[in-house]
Amino acid sequence: TTLCRALCGLGRRARGTVLLDGRRATRRRRTRASSMVFQDVDYQLFAESAAAEVTFGLPRRAADAVDTGAVLRELALDGVADRHPATLSGGQKQRLAVAACVAAGKRVLVFDEPTSGIDLDGMRRVARLLRRLAAQGRAVLVITHDLELIACACDRVLHMDGGRITEQAQVTDGFDAIREMMGS
Repeated sequence: TTLCRALCGLGRRARGTVLLDGRRATRRRRTRASSMVFQDVDYQLFAESAAAEVTFGLPRRAADAVDTGAVLRELALDGVADRHPATLSGGQKQRLAVAACVAAGKRVLVFDEPTSGIDLDGMRRVARLLRRLAAQGRAVLVITHDLELIACACDRVLHMDGGRITEQAQVTDGFDAIREMMGS
């Protein structure tokens, strides 16, 4: 989580260098290029309705370009478009935060435990969406302990401890190594 916050320009005291397009990226440039779904989405939902949340904070031109209905449908949220985010279930809130992250149209997308509180169908929807975003050429980083999400959405797994990558594996290498890496 700390690394991803730094990658997105959200951490002030990060060390190291982040490159975008082969050039050093300032904190401000990283913030403009990225969007992040936090582990506790209750702190990032601000609008008066689920539909308004999808484009909340976007410049008017960018918000007008978003097909909010399609974004909500993709994550099975079209039935709650008019509801206040505070009235949604935990899984619905999580999917709504994912929807807003995607609608922002950023190049670097970070998802911190995106399937927390989500049922199997919701997890599969999120996984398909993550795969589609990666296929579009966006950088998609997922922080998770969810082995099913890893199987459905990820190509590579990195295990970090103390701020360092301690192990890594390709998902196609099999789950025994990944399960062992995660201590499961």
